[in-house]
Amino acid sequence: VAGIPKGGELNEQKSLKLKALLNDVEASVISAATRVQPLPASNQAGVMAGMQTFIVSNAIACGAGDFKSRTLEDTTYDILAGRCVKKGGHPNKVFGGIGAKRAIAGWVTQVNRPVSDQGKKLMKLVNQYESVAGMQDIVLSMNLTTVLLMIETGRWEIGWLREPQWDPYPGGIADINGGVYKLEATLISLAEEASGKMTNLNYVE
Repeated sequence: VAGIPKGGELNEQKSLKLKALLNDVEASVISAATRVQPLPASNQAGVMAGMQTFIVSNAIACGAGDFKSRTLEDTTYDILAGRCVKKGGHPNKVFGGIGAKRAIAGWVTQVNRPVSDQGKKLMKLVNQYESVAGMQDIVLSMNLTTVLLMIETGRWEIGWLREPQWDPYPGGIADINGGVYKLEATLISLAEEASGKMTNLNYVE
């Protein structure tokens, strides 16, 4: 039938649901959530602690103390990177919202890159930034607005207690072709001092 994906509509919907579920896992990983113990005897699901909860050694609260500005500045960014390096870290990825990524774009030099024999295209390099910690990938996360995370990814792991698995509805349920994905995971911090965070940024996107 025209419009039905190869393998059937159910497989297409299962694929979309799995992607959405993994996006939820990523959002949980970079969140400020605190751990909640699941209760098997009730309907209360567990909640894993996010990176923001783990990171305490290298934390800058913008708008307070020596960091009066609540907009992302290159000097504050490098101070945070330097703190991570001094504690043995080498953060390689930075997660931030639209406002943070725009700010970083303002620090870099515009360059001309050829796109054809007829002309050139003006581009801004915003996907990577080199700090005192070395080259860092700048990752846009719509789950972060007032927070910037500077992460050494090798010091974090996802522990799968139960990997994502499709669980078909049992016989007797009206939608015999349906089902749900189920998973259980926890975030493992191997050395939180290798990473850093900036909070209280004045962005609303």
